[in-house]
Amino acid sequence: MTDKTTARVLLVDDEVNFVKALSARLKMRDLRVNTSTTREDAFSKVERQEYDAIVMDISSPDSITSLETTRRLKKIDPTIPIIALTPYGCIEISAKALKVGVSDFLQKPVQVGKLVQKIAAATLHRRKTGKRKSSSPVLPQIMPSFS
Repeated sequence: MTDKTTARVLLVDDEVNFVKALSARLKMRDLRVNTSTTREDAFSKVERQEYDAIVMDISSPDSITSLETTRRLKKIDPTIPIIALTPYGCIEISAKALKVGVSDFLQKPVQVGKLVQKIAAATLHRRKTGKRKSSSPVLPQIMPSFS
């Protein structure tokens, strides 16, 4: 039997309905998803739980800027991959976000298949290199099988 260990993902966005919808779609792909609708809640969760990747909106109107959020998340876990969701045409913030530690980008509206591929790549890289806060047992099988 194939191991069904899946990636643990934290989804961070201030739009509650978006978080609910995207979380449900990622869970349908067998990902383990936790959500945060505030940056402070995200910090708290990353301090308490280990994640394979963070998917984060970088245009939230929350009191802490997206760049500062990225810096703080990287202080908690320096190797955590952060996949930023950006609105169309947000090139300047995207370039700055890369400098502070964002790993990858995806434009909104999100194509779930592309997001799952980015999460899979980030998770595999993180687990293969062993760069985590603590050791993780098994490589994930997070891409759906098409048998």
